[in-house]
Amino acid sequence: MIKAIKSIFQKAPDVDPILEGLLKQLYPALWIQFDMLGYRGKAFPLEGSYISGQSRGYLIGLAEAICVHNMGDRLSHDVFMAVAAAAFSEAYGDKPHWTILCDTLEEFQRGNEKVLEGAQHAHNDIADVYANVPYATIMGFWLFNNGIDQPKV
Repeated sequence: MIKAIKSIFQKAPDVDPILEGLLKQLYPALWIQFDMLGYRGKAFPLEGSYISGQSRGYLIGLAEAICVHNMGDRLSHDVFMAVAAAAFSEAYGDKPHWTILCDTLEEFQRGNEKVLEGAQHAHNDIADVYANVPYATIMGFWLFNNGIDQPKV
């Protein structure tokens, strides 16, 4: 599976304008949370809450929600995978992110409760922010890693 994902990026060395627009929404949403946790991107330890199902699910959900909100039915698998890979690379670094991303996608497909919970939280964050709900924020990754209990969504 990792080879198949990597081949997506080898086919398109230039950043597509659509992908660039999606990444311009993804990165700030991640960076503010990473800064609040005291980590610059690509530096999270691969242990504890940082690698939990909820945290990884949040990254998958954030990538998916940003893509779906902006592209709707035009969203392709390749674009989603590029945005998801960018999210995981920012959190866990360039080398381990492929394996972590693939494992998380498999857990998502198998219905892992924690991964699904994290993804749903991200979807709710994006829906609320893009709908201009008062006081809405994209802060689930930070919340999951600060030990603050979140209600079931």
